[in-house]
Amino acid sequence: MKNLVKQKKSEFYRKKLTENIGKPKELWKTLKTLGLPSKKGSTTNICLKEDNITHFEDKKNANIFKKFYSTLASDLVKNLPPAPMKFGALSVQKYYEKVLKLTDSQFKFSPVFEDTVYKILNNIDESKAAGLDNLSGKFLKDGASVLAKPISQICNLSIKYSKFPASCKIAKLSPQIFTSFNLQDN
Repeated sequence: MKNLVKQKKSEFYRKKLTENIGKPKELWKTLKTLGLPSKKGSTTNICLKEDNITHFEDKKNANIFKKFYSTLASDLVKNLPPAPMKFGALSVQKYYEKVLKLTDSQFKFSPVFEDTVYKILNNIDESKAAGLDNLSGKFLKDGASVLAKPISQICNLSIKYSKFPASCKIAKLSPQIFTSFNLQDN
């Protein structure tokens, strides 16, 4: 009888957790009924199962998490279907012809007009920092009437000859800063 009660309880909580996975408030309610601490400083034992063995030790659980997340990408890649090894120019062209037929739309570049470039330059926020080219927003905005024509010509030549200047391919990337939080504060 005890085993049946345990089994039903386990099924109930598993169902509740699965149902509320996208609803944080309900998920936390369910977790609290399972004994998750709700006050600062209180602790709980987390158990994880690996190879059908349940572990309660913090170090072992940390290693299970580490192993899971360190192999996650490679495990997902293993589940991808194999890529066809046909990457010649003809096969790539045929692939994109099929894609275009499926989408019923075509992507085309249109010529850039001088007045459009002028409007864009005039709408630049002067307070923003200069980019990798070290040109300030104030300089670009003040010189819009002079710069609009050569910039539009450069853009149109790039479209016409399907060439994009290497110096324009450079980007400055900065990592997103995340703040840590304590799940027990909720």
